[in-house]
Amino acid sequence: MYLSFFPTPYPDEDFRSIIHRYHIRSINTEIHNSKQELLGVKSPHNTYFPYNIKHLLEKLPPMSGLNEELLINKHTLLPLFKPFISESRSQKVSKEILTGVTLDKSYIAGKLALKVISEVVRYCPICLESDYKQYGEVYAHRTHQLMLFETCPSHAVPLISHCPECSECLSKKVAESLLTTPCCSRGHKLNSQLYEHESNIFNQEINDDIQFIMNNSMNIEREMIIRKLREACWEKGYYTYSGQLSKRLSYEFLLKYSEEMCLKYGVSKSFIISNTRWRQMLDSNSNQTNIILYILLMRLFSPNVKDFLERSEICISNPLPYGCRPWKCLNRLCENHQSSSPILTKTFSEIKNGRHFVLFTCSACQIKFSVGWDLEERSNGYVKIINKGELWNREVLELYFQGLNNKEIAKKAHSNQAVIRNALVRLLGQDYKQKQSIENLKDVIGDIIDATNSIANSEELITKSRKKLMDILKVSPNLTRHQIYKALKGHYSILMKHDYEWLNDILPNKKAPSNKLDLELIDKELSEKVQAAAELLYLKNPSTQIKRFSIMNVLNRLDQGRIRDRLSKKELLPNTRLMLEKYVETKEDYLIRHIPSIVSQLKASGYRNPTFQSIVAFRRSYRNLPLNTQIKIQEKLNEVMAATDTL
Repeated sequence: MYLSFFPTPYPDEDFRSIIHRYHIRSINTEIHNSKQELLGVKSPHNTYFPYNIKHLLEKLPPMSGLNEELLINKHTLLPLFKPFISESRSQKVSKEILTGVTLDKSYIAGKLALKVISEVVRYCPICLESDYKQYGEVYAHRTHQLMLFETCPSHAVPLISHCPECSECLSKKVAESLLTTPCCSRGHKLNSQLYEHESNIFNQEINDDIQFIMNNSMNIEREMIIRKLREACWEKGYYTYSGQLSKRLSYEFLLKYSEEMCLKYGVSKSFIISNTRWRQMLDSNSNQTNIILYILLMRLFSPNVKDFLERSEICISNPLPYGCRPWKCLNRLCENHQSSSPILTKTFSEIKNGRHFVLFTCSACQIKFSVGWDLEERSNGYVKIINKGELWNREVLELYFQGLNNKEIAKKAHSNQAVIRNALVRLLGQDYKQKQSIENLKDVIGDIIDATNSIANSEELITKSRKKLMDILKVSPNLTRHQIYKALKGHYSILMKHDYEWLNDILPNKKAPSNKLDLELIDKELSEKVQAAAELLYLKNPSTQIKRFSIMNVLNRLDQGRIRDRLSKKELLPNTRLMLEKYVETKEDYLIRHIPSIVSQLKASGYRNPTFQSIVAFRRSYRNLPLNTQIKIQEKLNEVMAATDTL
């Protein structure tokens, strides 16, 4: 049997308001009787989302013009949630709303509304007057129920849930009773002139984004949002080369949206700076449905949600570090400089200062050079030649032997004058040019060229260089290493390269440092720095427990290294060790210090009067604490609440 009547839904009317308008027109005295007629559900709770809507549609006459798509998309907030939940969860929610069948014995649709939809129905005073004048009655707008709006998106006046004159709640918690006129139940008129306009362009832009999402929810899927967010994060460099999210995302998010603005929308700073949260946000299999955070994140990359979703797709791929083999030799004198044969080999690699370094060696000319791969920019941004190689050295010596000056040699060797001069000093000694002529160095140059041509047949050359060194030491046994280097000239380089162990045994010992470290003075200095760092850290009031590494990270890298190198031995740096232990925070101290932040988060989440029990439910770390710790936390909570009430 069809219903004798059913109210025509108004623009943007909350489905609960439609149910209520049917109820006041019916002969039913209790709302659960009306819900029984409409939805086949006998419950006094007028829930956020309808339940078993198929029952209602079967009782509506064919000419009513109402269908499940219109009722759900135009009169519930499900279109706002649908793009942010997985396909499987969306199907479960839709089945609950349509048929009332719950697949896992819990009301999944109702869980979506937590911390997003207001617990009590809210109204805009101007909308109340306008609706009453146009329709002869008032109704609840669905967009007014979103907790992220404190003002009406259309009129920029505060949304109200209580009468400003008598503080009477305008609706019951489960929406059993709603307004029918612009007056509270005690007859006080809800005059719009009592409220000032609070124009907020950003709020209006967020409202436009929400309207766009709800109007296009059928064409927007979570997979698409996650994919485009990942692409945007990769394009902006928020992903490291290994695929981890960088801290830059949190930093630039807080640069665009202030901490105060984030709290206004129910997003705490601790949530933003947590990389774990961001990873969950960008995981297509996660159950994260923080709609406002997703909207703010999309607006980080584009002016609005519409532009973001219309971004062209990009391919997420990292370029291959150092390119593909074969790698080219950098020595332009080498016959394999332009060759495609694999003559370069990688000998070692390390990561330093954000770059991955690899040392290459050419098997033809023995040049050694390192290439630094910038992990953030994903490019080869640094090349350093370690050793020009034997071929280059031989070419420089031969050109010098021909009588060419440094400028001419540099041109032919594809280098510069400074490099040529340093090479000749290294091979022939400091006074290769000033004190000796080329003729006097012919033997040395010839020996070096022979050595570079054939290291295997250099025994005679090494013996000759050894004899020259022993002759010098016989005449002047007290020479320093530097004086021996100057006297030997090119022979010193030959011994260093081909007979280093023998040379090192013959040469005088290097001078040991004369000044010993004053460990007491260092301990005093470092303990003062640790104290200053710890006090600064406590002033910043971090959201995590302050441990030894937390204090160490505030120090500069030099001081961190000085402390780490000596803390392994208990007898070193005793004052520094005690200072670190003094400022390390116990779990009890941390939980007490963190109470003001927890209270702020609870209030931002809709708790008007946070209690110890609500904190225990909100944070697992506050559970199962000793009685004396609970008492201290309760005292701190009372202190924070008293200070809040004073403000």
